[in-house]
Amino acid sequence: MYELIRERYFENGILQSLLVYLGFAFITGVLAQIRIYLPWTPIPITGSTVGIVLTGMFLGERAIFGVLLYVGLGILGVPWFAGLKGGIAAIVGPTGGYLLGFILASWFIGKIYTNLKYHQRFGAILFAQIILIYIPGILGLALWFKAINHSIPGIFNLLMMGMIPFIPGDAIKSALLAFIPARKTTF
Repeated sequence: MYELIRERYFENGILQSLLVYLGFAFITGVLAQIRIYLPWTPIPITGSTVGIVLTGMFLGERAIFGVLLYVGLGILGVPWFAGLKGGIAAIVGPTGGYLLGFILASWFIGKIYTNLKYHQRFGAILFAQIILIYIPGILGLALWFKAINHSIPGIFNLLMMGMIPFIPGDAIKSALLAFIPARKTTF
């Protein structure tokens, strides 16, 4: 029995891959606890986007599996979303769209990051954070407002709550993360 398990899961790399994905999910969960709440929005500034980008950078095309594990286990109740929260409320709450955007961003970074130079890495990371995370995030925020208040704030208010205040920090994070050279996935 041990030989079968060793052959199937260790030698084929399935368990190793799962542990790596779980490791990056854990790193993202820890970084999500770095958060700053702004008085005018239910969306906190968090370090989770750093974890998402790192996952894409280091896992390449397989990054999506690490982020799916992060989001999936969080929805199942692992308390590693911002503020040590977990559960289904996270996906139907004001931050649910951002969690879905994390999946898109990790896939994008993982897919293209390998052969980029610094300025291209900076642009790719900034694009992933601003477009691939914020657009689903703002849509999710609008749906949450519709469900809670039966109305959606104007586009300017949504942008002020869910995007504009976060751009300067994301630009700084993008510039710093772009210094990390691309890595080829070895597992």
